[in-house]
Amino acid sequence: MALEYPPNELDCRNKNEELLEEWKNFLLGKKTFEKKDAYNEFVNDGGFYPYYSSQKSKILYVGWESRGLAGENYLKILHGEYKRNHIDTTHINSHPLHRLLFRMTYGIQNNSEWDDIPKASDLTKDFATAQGISFAFMNFSKFSNETNSRALRRKLVNDFIKLSKNESKNYWNEQIRILDPHIIITMNLRKYWDLNLLGEIKPIDAKNHYYTLKAGNRDIKLIDAMYHFSSSVSPKTVFYEPITNILRGNSQNK
Repeated sequence: MALEYPPNELDCRNKNEELLEEWKNFLLGKKTFEKKDAYNEFVNDGGFYPYYSSQKSKILYVGWESRGLAGENYLKILHGEYKRNHIDTTHINSHPLHRLLFRMTYGIQNNSEWDDIPKASDLTKDFATAQGISFAFMNFSKFSNETNSRALRRKLVNDFIKLSKNESKNYWNEQIRILDPHIIITMNLRKYWDLNLLGEIKPIDAKNHYYTLKAGNRDIKLIDAMYHFSSSVSPKTVFYEPITNILRGNSQNK
């Protein structure tokens, strides 16, 4: 199933695609630490699904790296997976990361309690349509983990950071500026990397990892979750309740 954007979102989609092409071309001729062509390893990763701009809260999620998608378009592939309710061979209701993306988004948009949020599989039919939820997503690294291991390839991510550094433009920050979210939820990026790689970070409630990120002329709310969304922890008590408490103004700044 194709990604069908409404007319009012086409300009933003095109600007994001142009930025990704510029970013990819910036890597042209560079080699990864594995001596591979960085240009060919680039994943067209990051952007928004249709009807993102019409959401009550535009949410951007930031993960770490994709897996098995070198040279592919992340959003197009995942959109197809969502519509069939499976990520590879795993049902979406059993997939920690993607299940949580759907339930978290629905809960924030509707100010729901966790136990009142539908299953992810009940949300996929109308996802990215005028009747359903939508969100933006980008991985911190645009290089794909092509190994059989599910463990983070930290060295590869660090290589991407090194190769992507541009004195005239922060590509991560520019992509965020284009996506223009109300809320950014990162997946424990601080465990390995400096959040300032995304741009200028200022703490609001450092104890709860709540900040603002400057992108363009806006200061955007940014919450760095306690763990990556793929972690085997309670989605309700570890992710949803702490994040929504912050957004509702109920976090304890001690």
